[in-house]
Amino acid sequence: MDTRAEKLWQRGMVHFRQGNMEAAKANFEAFLAREPGSGPGHFRLSMAEARRGRYAAALAYAHRALEIDPDRVETLAHLARCHLGAGQPERARTRATQALSMPRDNPVVLDSLGVVMTRLDEQSLALELFDQAIALAPGQASMHFNRAMARKQFGMAEAAEQDLETCLSLQPSHAKAHWMLAGLRTQDLVGNHLVRLRRQLDGARDGDQELIALSLFKELDDLADTAEASRALARGIAARGPRASAAGHDQAALVDALVSRCTDKFVRPREGSRAEHGPVFIVGMPRSGVGLLGSLLSRHPKVFHLGSQSPFSRLLMSEVGSQSTRALAAADIDSAGKLDFEALGARYLSEVVPAGARNAMVCESQPLNYLQAGFIARALPGARFLHVSRDPVDNCVSILGHAGGDASIPSHDPAGLAAYYGDYLRLMQHWHDVLPGRIMDVSYESLVDKPEMILRVVCSFLGIRYASSLRLGLQLHQRSLGRGRRYLPQLPLLESGLAPLSRKSRSA
Repeated sequence: MDTRAEKLWQRGMVHFRQGNMEAAKANFEAFLAREPGSGPGHFRLSMAEARRGRYAAALAYAHRALEIDPDRVETLAHLARCHLGAGQPERARTRATQALSMPRDNPVVLDSLGVVMTRLDEQSLALELFDQAIALAPGQASMHFNRAMARKQFGMAEAAEQDLETCLSLQPSHAKAHWMLAGLRTQDLVGNHLVRLRRQLDGARDGDQELIALSLFKELDDLADTAEASRALARGIAARGPRASAAGHDQAALVDALVSRCTDKFVRPREGSRAEHGPVFIVGMPRSGVGLLGSLLSRHPKVFHLGSQSPFSRLLMSEVGSQSTRALAAADIDSAGKLDFEALGARYLSEVVPAGARNAMVCESQPLNYLQAGFIARALPGARFLHVSRDPVDNCVSILGHAGGDASIPSHDPAGLAAYYGDYLRLMQHWHDVLPGRIMDVSYESLVDKPEMILRVVCSFLGIRYASSLRLGLQLHQRSLGRGRRYLPQLPLLESGLAPLSRKSRSA
């Protein structure tokens, strides 16, 4: 390596550690121009592209790195994560399995593979990998956080709480750990984190203020301190303003384009196509209960749940030509409408159905798939949709009070959120009109109040027998019902924006 190449490498690494992926990419590209056979160079450039959400490019560089050094376990683990990001879970599983055949002596790699297995819903293996990683590097706060995320996903709240407390003892300013800890359980006067959260909020960095403020809001809301909770909510909303405002997403234009393109004729299956039963897509607004219903159905022996993955949208955007993980926009609709949907449907099934689950019903539970229902229906003639709806006020207040939401949703602007909600209802009505019999509405309130009855109806709609495992150990709490209304006096623009929707609903 000559002096110039070494300087480019060092600059790239500095920018990478600082989070400036554009500059890191430029330096690593210049480095590879001088050192084209460098496996580490291709690997680092792949990592920079993955951090930017450009998974197709990341995969290309990672595959080149693997060709140069086929025994590097770090590359295999990175490839597994990139395949997940690209909407290719079964390829991710293959690469992760390949990595696990090598010596398990690198805690960073083990932690990374634990994250992959968590997202693939492989509970025992994911936890085993996290245990091994932490045994090798017990002082890494991020590893305790990642294991806490897995334990939370797998219903192990008390163990997750222990990991989060360890994480915070190692890194007291870990904002995501504070946020997850606040949401693990209902806080009470005896057990809460208010003093610590207030102390953290006073010194929080700009990027952490939203998480800390909304953690405080959640705990104050649990304690029914509406006045203080409202102030924390307002601070959390304000903290996300500049970031969210930059998204520039026009939901009304997107819905107009979808309604215009996805007509009854468009979504109708091609003549002669086979409409085998499944897969099932659970859709709705974020924070409406989509994840809850997905978690419940995942207990069914005939359902193969895809966990937190969103392969259809990733594959669709890849076919449209988008290199990144950005959301669907109005400008994409014309290109999307011209795709080979039969090929897209076949690719989707090949990417998500494991060899041992050919007879299972694939279930994807991603709220914003409601935007793509027409494309899903065209690509997968047998697909069914479970649309989870929630009281609009509760739903919108929950979105405003939830940190780290989708950037395409105006969670920084209560009035904009109300308008977004109206567009969502308009599009769902269109899907009901053009996809009769393929969509079942599921009320979040009814699911919480009468879970067994609702789950029996859901199973009937999907063509599978009700299983007692759906109710085993199930505890659903009604405390969240109606809680959003206590904050309407502090959110007048949300209240006025939702009022016409309520009147329209009553008149209907």
